[in-house]
Amino acid sequence: MVNVFYSFMGELRTLIDRATCTPTHAFIKRLDEHGKLLRCYTQNIDSLEKRVGLETAFVQDEDAVDSTDSASKRRKQTMDKKFTRAVQLHGDLDTLICTICHTKCPFSHKLALEFREGTPPPCPRCKEIEVIRGIVGKRSQTTGVLRPDIVLYNEMHPQGELIGSLNEYDLKRRPDLLIVIGTSLKIPGIKRMIREMSRCVHDSAQRTQRAGAGKVIFINRDEPPRGWDDVFDYFIEGDADHAVNLLPIHRDKVALNDGESSSAESGQDPMSITRICNPVMSIDRICNPPVDPVPRAKSTAKKPKSLPSILPPAR
Repeated sequence: MVNVFYSFMGELRTLIDRATCTPTHAFIKRLDEHGKLLRCYTQNIDSLEKRVGLETAFVQDEDAVDSTDSASKRRKQTMDKKFTRAVQLHGDLDTLICTICHTKCPFSHKLALEFREGTPPPCPRCKEIEVIRGIVGKRSQTTGVLRPDIVLYNEMHPQGELIGSLNEYDLKRRPDLLIVIGTSLKIPGIKRMIREMSRCVHDSAQRTQRAGAGKVIFINRDEPPRGWDDVFDYFIEGDADHAVNLLPIHRDKVALNDGESSSAESGQDPMSITRICNPVMSIDRICNPPVDPVPRAKSTAKKPKSLPSILPPAR
């Protein structure tokens, strides 16, 4: 099983090197550029968020701080909780870590080739220490091997406390919009995080007088399982790259004909795209919908079990 794991990681590393950022990554980056992104939390380990320009480090590089400034010296000892733009909840495949001494090194192309052979490469730091111990006449110790710096199932994240503090900080900032994209909603920690964020976002609707505040959008190929009706306000069924094109940041309208033509080219169901491509449903209009001066009577019709559109469920 170890050989299979290392072979798979080597193949995956090669595929990631060839991967390119998607329209979804560009959409998240645009939100950040326009000051609309509080933070991105990702389960992906491909580091494409970093490649698109979102900072994934938890602390600023000390070399980027003027060491002659005493105030800067004090600041770099305290983490700036606004510095990290994308939190990698499951780690990344950019680095490897030793199983014994926890020394990290880049996941280079050469090491990826060794991984693809199914052989765990030894840790260079442990080998160096072993040579030194041999010279001074000390007994040998166990030499560690390199493994991807990712969080496997049932493992604790090494930066778990730090991620928890960032999440707590974000909740205190009272976000008024949450977009959940492409997750199975099966990982316990992720489920708990989404529910906590959703409650915080919905609470913001009660604290502000701004119409439309406190919305949670779920974008996924499959509809959410049972028990999530009180979590999500909108559900968009389909690929994330098509969905984000229907949620422009500044435009208030999306041409329906364009949506139909793009759905035909992509092979998606034109009806589902048409229902999703509501001319008034952009990010701006979700947060600031037009106020209806005439109260509408509540519908007595039962809500359908499946509503693959961005339309809000019947109340």
